[in-house]
Amino acid sequence: MAVSKKPRYNLNLIVQETGLKPDTIRAWERRYKLPLPARSEGGHRLYSDYNLATLKWLVAKQKEGMRISQAVNYWMDLVNSDIDPLLEDKDQSRQVDTLVLIDENNDTLENLQQNWLEYCLDFDESHAEQILSLAFAQFPIETVLTAVILPSLNQVGQLWYQDEATVQQEHFISEIIINKIETLISAAPNPVHTQRILVACPPDEQHTIVNMIMTLLLKHRGWEVIYLGANVPLDKFSGVIKDIRPDLVIMNASRLLTAATLLRSLNLLQTNKIAAAFGGWIFSQIPGLAEVLPGTYLGNDLQKSIMLIEDLITGHLPSGLKDPRPLQHQELVEKLNTIRPELDSIVRANLSTAQTSFITQDIYQTNQTLIQDISAALSLGNINYLTFNVDWLSGLLTTRKFGSDQLILYLRSFSAAVEDLVGPQASMIVSWIETSTKNNHKGD
Repeated sequence: MAVSKKPRYNLNLIVQETGLKPDTIRAWERRYKLPLPARSEGGHRLYSDYNLATLKWLVAKQKEGMRISQAVNYWMDLVNSDIDPLLEDKDQSRQVDTLVLIDENNDTLENLQQNWLEYCLDFDESHAEQILSLAFAQFPIETVLTAVILPSLNQVGQLWYQDEATVQQEHFISEIIINKIETLISAAPNPVHTQRILVACPPDEQHTIVNMIMTLLLKHRGWEVIYLGANVPLDKFSGVIKDIRPDLVIMNASRLLTAATLLRSLNLLQTNKIAAAFGGWIFSQIPGLAEVLPGTYLGNDLQKSIMLIEDLITGHLPSGLKDPRPLQHQELVEKLNTIRPELDSIVRANLSTAQTSFITQDIYQTNQTLIQDISAALSLGNINYLTFNVDWLSGLLTTRKFGSDQLILYLRSFSAAVEDLVGPQASMIVSWIETSTKNNHKGD
């Protein structure tokens, strides 16, 4: 008997009937186009009995040992052979032994990495953890980190940027990584070296995984490492370094904003004659940015960074102590932050009749982010550091089908408001925005 394909059930009922999480159901729909529910007039998903049976079929195949991608491929093979998978002859179904959960004879690093990422994207925590355990059981810690975890983290970030993965999937994979690294750190041997290393994030920096990885690797190489975690305020940091008295401090920044707060932290270390090394994603994206900061730049190769750290702390390389580098254009930065209330009102009024659905969802947050980025670029001494941020945002808007024209309209409204409120002192900002919008317009 055919299963009804009439839309009738909402997502909540499907969750109750299948035991799947809403994010998992949406992820399967987005990645595999299976199932594809109808939509109500209000845009809400409506599932049929056939959709419900499809999900239960996929869950059953997973319990037999198939990965979700394998189950989907099996479904498609049957459909392409004019066989309804829900009516298939069970005696003729594919043998599970050819679709094992983990093929221990085919556990190359590339396969482990791809399988692990696939499980993470499907919110399959138990299988994802099983893959990691297998990887760490067969390969050195450094190898798993550089060949499995970091490539997967970069890949899911790129998928999010391309609108092919969700924030929830990013958070899911990050939590699995953090939990695993914390477990490995707790199992690290006692230090054998006398020097002390402090690892921390500068103010406003929330991305901790790279710092945790460095902590793990250094601990397993016998170093005493004190890890402070995310967002260490500058006033607290001053007291910490006096109490801990580290021989070397390692810090990372992933954004332009936190590159500026990192500069403040590094200046504090230079003043206290404490050797410092730093790194982070943003320095590989903006040429010349690393040269602005005092301290030793670690680069973006993890294993080379660890070797460089050891050379620094053992004295095989100079400590890199330099004079603090003062933040630039601080009068203008302070002025920008004092005009916020008036600027919000002017920009909102300028855009009130424009079709800027993405930008105007929260003009306050948008203005705050742009002012923070401008302030960071000014503090670091080069307004052109902002170009990367705008190009990145323009690309993001394009993948979200908004179009960069909305960004251009917003930037011009922002520029006019800043010029009105700040006057001639804002010429550097106004000139940069004018150039940036022209360049983005040419790229459309």
